[in-house]
This record gives sequence, structure tokens and C-alpha cells, in this order.
Amino acid sequence: MRERSRVADPLLAWDARQAARAFGIAALLAAIAWLVTAVSDEGGLSFGVRTARTLPAAPVCAALATWIVHARARARGELLALETLGVGPRRSGAPAVAGGAALAVLFAVAIAVSPRLDVAVFFPAIPHAGEVRFVDGGFVDARRGARVEIDGALARLPRSDASGATGLPRGARPIAALAVAMSGIALALVAASRTRGAIAGVAALGTAAAMLVGFHAAAASAVAAPAVVMPPGVLLAWAIVHYRRTGDRPA
Repeated sequence: MRERSRVADPLLAWDARQAARAFGIAALLAAIAWLVTAVSDEGGLSFGVRTARTLPAAPVCAALATWIVHARARARGELLALETLGVGPRRSGAPAVAGGAALAVLFAVAIAVSPRLDVAVFFPAIPHAGEVRFVDGGFVDARRGARVEIDGALARLPRSDASGATGLPRGARPIAALAVAMSGIALALVAASRTRGAIAGVAALGTAAAMLVGFHAAAASAVAAPAVVMPPGVLLAWAIVHYRRTGDRPA
């Protein structure tokens, strides 16, 4: 019993360091993505819009951070040392998964609760003609919630005037948040498992393509918006099962 407690304390400290490294690297990658977006956009965008454009990259940042931290531990021999103490690969990979996936979950929560984050980036739709109207001496675009005065001054419409004209499907915000969280956790699990690179790549790219098609179809009202979460849900289920199986293999 004493021997177990001696092992547990250093292991918990190692867990915390692994999780913190993964979260820090994921946050750094997300910051780089935000800067790239800010440099390459058309300018004049608010912080919320620029941040919203970065949110779809959160699952990729989570996966890369998990892989980097887990690969570092393997290269340093830490995972092998833990196995000699009876700590299996599945258990040793959990901290990196938790740290990397935490960023995607945090972004998902921000999407769900913050109206400043424009989820229209997830549901791209072709603008409809005739959506700009001349009202009371100014041009009003209710879909974008903006008004342009005759002198060129730009103003945002009150939320009550812009509501119902966003063009987004019902439940767009929670659906986008759920898709980010599920895909972030799934990709982090795949990154820490012993999945072959080709299999992991096909699974990730296939899911990304299915989600892209789903978001576009939902924006065009071709499918119900909840259908968008089906691809990341399938990927998450597959990743959990695969992680549990590959985690029991010897190093």
C-alpha cells in the first residue's frame, strides 16, 4: 500500500504537467491561427468575428497538441518507465488527451454562451438578393444586423431589429458548440492512441469533409441542423473504442 502511494504522488504530478503542456501548446496553436486569420482577413472586423473564424480550428489544435506532448513523453522514455511501474499506455496517454481536448471544450463553451462569437462562420450561406433595403434615410441589411447612413456612417441594428433575419438554422449555436467539443475530444483521443497514421488521417479527413458538407447543407436548409453532429459523434465513438483497444497493447 505504501509502495502504491509512493508511485501515485509523482504520477499525479506528471499527469498535471502533461495536461498543462498539452493545453498550453493547444492555446499557442490557436493563438497562431488567430493571428494568421487576422493578417489574412479583409480588415475592419471586430475581435469577436476574428475569433469566431478561428474556432473551427480548435479540434485540430487539440489533436496536434496532444500528439506533440505524447510523442515527447515517448521519445524521452517516460512512457516506458511508467509501464515498468504498471501504468499502461491508456492511462499514461490520458493527461495529454485531457489537456489538448480541454481547449476544444473551452472554445465550445464560449460558442454556446457568448453572443459576440458569430456562428455564421460554421453555416456559410449564399446571400439572398434584395436583402439590403432603404429605410428612413439609410440602407438596412437586417440579415447582417447593420445599417449604413447616407453619409457612410455604419451602425449595428438593435438585436430586436436583427433577430429572425440571421439566416442561421434553428439551434445553430449549441449545434456548433457540440460539434467543436465532440470533434476536439475525438481527435485528441486519436492522436494519443496507436492508430496508424493512414487510418487516423482518413478518419479525420472523412469526418471533416462530412461536417463541411453538413454545415453547408444545414445553412441551405437542405438537412436538419442536428444532422451536423452525426459525423463527429461517429468519430468520437470510434475513437473511444479504438483508444481503449490500442491502449492495452504493450509498448
